[in-house]
Amino acid sequence: MAGGTFTGEALQYTRDRLLPPTPNNRIALVITDGRSDTQRDTTPLSVLCGPDIQVVSVGIKDVFGFVAGSDQLNVISCQGLASQGRPGISLVKENYAELLEDAFLKNITSHICIGSSLPPEALGAPPPPRL
Repeated sequence: MAGGTFTGEALQYTRDRLLPPTPNNRIALVITDGRSDTQRDTTPLSVLCGPDIQVVSVGIKDVFGFVAGSDQLNVISCQGLASQGRPGISLVKENYAELLEDAFLKNITSHICIGSSLPPEALGAPPPPRL
């Protein structure tokens, strides 16, 4: 708890090992307290930003009730970094249970799926009726 969070390093690891290069667009959902120790972790929080990845950052209050840092959430989700990639979105939630609420899931899904070339049923919509 008192050791700090190395979010930049974790995001770099994710980019290097879990997001291999591909011609397809990808989405990264980052859940964090939004308070990385940027003095000790010098890896930029914007490391996921790029033209092929859309980043959604979700800040959750920590066990002490401290609100996630919106400045870091915005950097993680590439907001204000037009030269580094597609701007994503950042949200703050009170607790992890809110991540399961329908309104949250619909909001995230509608934002992520804008401009998708997938058929609606691949995005969770019912297939069109057969005539």
